[in-house]
Amino acid sequence: NKKRFFASVFVQDIFAIPLAKFLISMKVNPNLITLFGLFVAVSSCYFFLNSSPLVGSLLFFLSLILDSTDGRVARGLNSFSEFGARLDSVSDKIRTLLVTLSIILANTNVITHTLIIYTYTQILPLYRYFFQNNDFDTRDPIQIFWEATIFKDWLNRNKIVGIYNGWERAIFVCVIAPLTSIPIIVILLSVLLEQLLFIIGKFLHHKK
Repeated sequence: NKKRFFASVFVQDIFAIPLAKFLISMKVNPNLITLFGLFVAVSSCYFFLNSSPLVGSLLFFLSLILDSTDGRVARGLNSFSEFGARLDSVSDKIRTLLVTLSIILANTNVITHTLIIYTYTQILPLYRYFFQNNDFDTRDPIQIFWEATIFKDWLNRNKIVGIYNGWERAIFVCVIAPLTSIPIIVILLSVLLEQLLFIIGKFLHHKK
């Protein structure tokens, strides 16, 4: 009954649901799916760094599908575990950190530029992880933003937290941006959009 990301519902589910059903029928260990998804994501780094962005983007997208599959298989096989949950969480962070870094590195000529841009892309995720006050709200500020719009009822009916809440940013940065002629600009704009929605959401919360 949890609300989910827009991309999870309207993109990942198209592939993840039938794949999960097949893997459940094969009784595949969900932790193996998590590890394979991480391997696929790390493999995409090689292609991004070696001027094969199409292959890299496809592999990263596949890793997102697998990330949406392992939990379904765990539920289907009733094989949840604390280790599996931690493995999934760590894999998510490793995947995004490494792939984002490899894409930026592949499209900049100066290492200091790479580090500056990469640091910028991680500002909001780090803030969410270390500094966002847990009693601020059970909702992410971007969810608060969308619930103040005319789309609120539609989002609630479809159990969606909003649009551009992390997964969408990952798709823009790690799937779409590498395929454009200006990947760094697309990455910067993608991250900026998420930051703006986050700031507006926090502002709306504090106005209440």
